[in-house]
Amino acid sequence: MLAKLFNFLQFELQILQEMVRLAERQKEALTKFNIKELEEITSFQEELAKGLRKAEEQRIAYIMSLFGITRIEALKIRLSSIESRVSSEEAAEIRKFKKSMAKLVNILQELNLTNRVLANRAKSSVATMLGVMTNGNTHMCNVRI
Repeated sequence: MLAKLFNFLQFELQILQEMVRLAERQKEALTKFNIKELEEITSFQEELAKGLRKAEEQRIAYIMSLFGITRIEALKIRLSSIESRVSSEEAAEIRKFKKSMAKLVNILQELNLTNRVLANRAKSSVATMLGVMTNGNTHMCNVRI
C-alpha cells in the first residue's frame, strides 16, 4: 500500500545524504578558501534544494490521494500520524525512515552552523586585510600603500 510513499521517502533520504556530503565539501572549501569549489558546491546545493522541493510536492500529492485529505491537512501530517494508520511492518519501515532522516537533518544542521561560522570568519579576515591595505600608513615590502 505504501510502496510509492516509501519510494518518495527513500528519494528524499538520498537527497539529504547528498546535501550532507556537499556540506562537508563546503566546510573543506571554506577552510582552504577555495572560491571556485565553493561556487560549484553552491550551484549543486541549489539544484538539490529544487529536487527536494519537487520530491516533497510529489509526496504531498500522493498523501492527499492516499488518505483523501486536503493539501493543508497533507502539509500538516507527520510520519508519526501515518505510522498509526498502517500495518506493523509498514510502521516499522516508517520508523526507520524517521530515524534516518532525523539523524541526517541533525548532521546537516551542525555542518551548516559550522560553515556559517567559517564563512563569517573568512569575511571578517578579508575585511581586516583590506582595511590594513587601504590604510594610508601601511607599508608592504617597503612600498607605501
